[in-house]
Amino acid sequence: GDRPTLIVDDICDGGGTFIGIAEILQRRRYSHELGLYVTHGIFSKGVAELKNRFSQVYTTDSISPTKSPVVTKYPCSASLNAAVQLIHSLAPVRGV
Repeated sequence: GDRPTLIVDDICDGGGTFIGIAEILQRRRYSHELGLYVTHGIFSKGVAELKNRFSQVYTTDSISPTKSPVVTKYPCSASLNAAVQLIHSLAPVRGV
């Protein structure tokens, strides 16, 4: 079935890499819901463009300035556990 897909990385500064990934997937007609998990969310350009492409944005509290209500934050101590649980529940991208 159509299961959401989570993109995982260590850091997101301006978000351009992830916006680019989402645009490529959209052009290839990849219709699954996309989520983004980054350990260190700097979000120097804000999160509005990311939220236009990702249904959920997850990060840790390793960088404190992000106070956006559209970003779900996890304590650093729980981030690995949360990431593993999210990854386990999502389908990998195949054939893209």
